[in-house]
Amino acid sequence: MADTGDKDDRILQDLGYKPELFRGFGCLMNFTFCFTAVAVISSISGLFPTAILTGGPAIIMWSWIVVSVFTVLVALSLAEICSTYPSAGSVYYWAGALASAKHAPLVSYFTGWFNFLGNIAGDAFFGYSFASAVNGAVIMNGGREMSTGVQVGIGIAVCFIWTVMNLLRIDKQGWMTNFAAIWQTSATIIIVVTILVTCSRQHHLASPDQVFFQTYNGTGFSSMGYVTLIGLLSALYSFSGYEAGGHMAEETRGAYKSAPMGILWTCVTSAIVGFIYWLGLLFASASDVAGFVSHSGSTTSIFEKCTGTSIGFTLSLILIVNMYFSGQSSLTVTARIVFAMARDGALPGSSILKVVNSKTQTPTATVILVFLVDSLLLLLNLVNSTAFIAVTSIATIGYQISYAIPIFMRLTYSSNTFVKGPFNLGRFGEVTGWISVIFLSFTSLCFLFPTSYPITMQNMNYTPLILIFTLAIGIIHWNFFAKHDFTGPGRKRAPV
Repeated sequence: MADTGDKDDRILQDLGYKPELFRGFGCLMNFTFCFTAVAVISSISGLFPTAILTGGPAIIMWSWIVVSVFTVLVALSLAEICSTYPSAGSVYYWAGALASAKHAPLVSYFTGWFNFLGNIAGDAFFGYSFASAVNGAVIMNGGREMSTGVQVGIGIAVCFIWTVMNLLRIDKQGWMTNFAAIWQTSATIIIVVTILVTCSRQHHLASPDQVFFQTYNGTGFSSMGYVTLIGLLSALYSFSGYEAGGHMAEETRGAYKSAPMGILWTCVTSAIVGFIYWLGLLFASASDVAGFVSHSGSTTSIFEKCTGTSIGFTLSLILIVNMYFSGQSSLTVTARIVFAMARDGALPGSSILKVVNSKTQTPTATVILVFLVDSLLLLLNLVNSTAFIAVTSIATIGYQISYAIPIFMRLTYSSNTFVKGPFNLGRFGEVTGWISVIFLSFTSLCFLFPTSYPITMQNMNYTPLILIFTLAIGIIHWNFFAKHDFTGPGRKRAPV
């Protein structure tokens, strides 16, 4: 154990950093943390109403299968790089280390900016999804529907609780992530079995043909090909955040092996768990998609329809607990990318944000900043709920671009100099990498397209506008501040 810790610290020092964070995670904890942060059933539950409108059951199932395959390929490419550079900066560090010395600051800065954008939007999504699930459970139990303001308040409150938990030393969360991973897997089985058994008894179970080949178009567009493209969002977002294992590398023992495996097994496990969960939801609702959409279209409404109020309420509580764990892990990951960038002086106020609490060995100021930004994003719901929905697209685009950049740098500038770590793809690394870059680039463009027709101010896709606005902030800060002082992350390669 000591030898492993010494080796981890030596590798980190060779990468240019002093060990400051507490290595409280082992291989299993890194995986369970990453799996919980991705939170596949929480994401699916939150996006189900959107998914059923953009293509229906057939598009949902087949896009999940296709996206799963490509996501595992992306995970393999990222895991290979992570094995070489086990740093909390994850994709931000990898991009800079793999780019030329001249362009490293610019490349790493914007990779980190996109990754931060994806993670911070993901936090807000989990916060509001938690509040929406609570609202559904309250209605199911005979209560009145909560106003948007109350739900935003609940979202901010749960983000505050996650913040308090993230101020503790990381090993205090370790047992929780292990429990959360078990909870998520068990919750999937319990929910799926319960709704399928009860639906079959009521003769409401859909046929395999309805689940795998029935389409539904609630977008207003006439082309199912177009609807299929915008329908990819649900599957892609549900997988987002699997670089979390890399962000926790400096808090993981044997990170050069454990962190890559955490990334890979998170995607494989999430693909399987998500497939099972989608099957359960669709077999319970696809027999009458139009009726389901007109009635409510929410995940909790499926629970109530199939099992009745009391059991449905219990299933909703199981889902709510799962969303709580997911959001807490997601906030941890966001704090680590901010810390990594601040440590290199890439952000405003870096001198404060990079400070690590000597008692807890956590970046306290960074965690608090993440909470404040999450709260601002949640407040966007009070202005325009459609604009907040665009946060989901922004999260996915942010993640995907931040994944594509380091892989692209590894294939181009560093194609002949990249030193492979213990986890590597051998001769298949380049093929897998190019497939990953093409897939990530193409699907990112899909989220800029309109999602409803006719297009109005109320239903327009605000993703391009929000993306341009956030990029403008990054560009302004780069040109007037970071460009002059930021030199990029460390560029050394440690022998392992």
